[in-house]
Amino acid sequence: MTNRDGITTQIEELLGANGSREIATRLLAILEAEKLVAFDPQEGYRLKPVNDRRWLNLLDRATASPGELTLTTRARCFRGANGGAGILGTYRFTVAADGTVRMYDDTAKHFTLAHGMKPREESRIRNLARRNAEDPA
Repeated sequence: MTNRDGITTQIEELLGANGSREIATRLLAILEAEKLVAFDPQEGYRLKPVNDRRWLNLLDRATASPGELTLTTRARCFRGANGGAGILGTYRFTVAADGTVRMYDDTAKHFTLAHGMKPREESRIRNLARRNAEDPA
């Protein structure tokens, strides 16, 4: 039987190196609110299956700072000096309360402003983040 501490430990293991007890606890609260964790008196807590995209969005919500919106979406980033189209890919973004868009750089291992996105792309990400905050499902 898995108790609350056991499921929190399982979530920490799923998060891997990025996992902490605080993030795992926040994520468990989100999973409970979204009814993605089932509790059975015989078996204890059990995680329901979640697809990768939904998991990333739940993780973004758990790791966001207060006043900051976080999302994972496709965008064109890293335009070169020649002003090319950029590289289309799936990236993690944060949008601060003042509208600043930062992208997670896997190489540098932190969020950066040096993403080389066009203003229109930044605006699209701001709008997506705002919509996700209003309707996180």
